[in-house]
Amino acid sequence: MYYLGEIARAEEKGEPPKIKVGEEDLFVVTRNEKNPTVSVKYEGIEYCIPSDQPIGSNGKRLAGRSMQVLSFVSLLIAQQKSGINLPVTQTVVPVGLGR
Repeated sequence: MYYLGEIARAEEKGEPPKIKVGEEDLFVVTRNEKNPTVSVKYEGIEYCIPSDQPIGSNGKRLAGRSMQVLSFVSLLIAQQKSGINLPVTQTVVPVGLGR
């Protein structure tokens, strides 16, 4: 999560990192996008992942692989939570076995 925040901060400063998967950007965050796929407002500023629709003849997407990255992060968070939320098994004491 921290890494994705660093990418967003670099993009905000106009210095987007050059991390690509093939020809597409790994993670893209913009401000005040029209028709975004995802948006969130934080401290009065709206951050967006652009629409995932292909543009141009090469089929390149403005959002790059952003939605796949968010899906992967969601899976990682779910994996972390699944071990924490398991019920604790109480100690089992067998009664009446061969005494």
